[in-house]
Amino acid sequence: MIVALIIVQALIALAMIGFILLQKSEGGGLVSQQGSQSMGRFMTRRSQADFLTRATSILAGVFMALCLLIAILSDRNASNTSLLDQIEQDTVETVAERVDQIEKEDKKSAEPSAPSRV
Repeated sequence: MIVALIIVQALIALAMIGFILLQKSEGGGLVSQQGSQSMGRFMTRRSQADFLTRATSILAGVFMALCLLIAILSDRNASNTSLLDQIEQDTVETVAERVDQIEKEDKKSAEPSAPSRV
């Protein structure tokens, strides 16, 4: 579920980036350069600005709400140990397993084998 929320959050972030780039700024946004011709028939400049501002505000609110929701849900699934403790524990277990394996190989090679006939 958290993965799905993160994917939705990424899509919202991309949409926010697009809406922010379309807004008119002091230097002129993408709407004033290219988009005004195609959107000019559909909306006036004032309604374009209102729509883009409102859409950006709504997307920002949804983005923040998703951030909080993901943080709350991930906290419930988190264990009480830190990541460094988990890595250290995994490393110790791996080393212990490797040492046991080497000891077994040493015992097998130390056992006398049947004499070979030449």
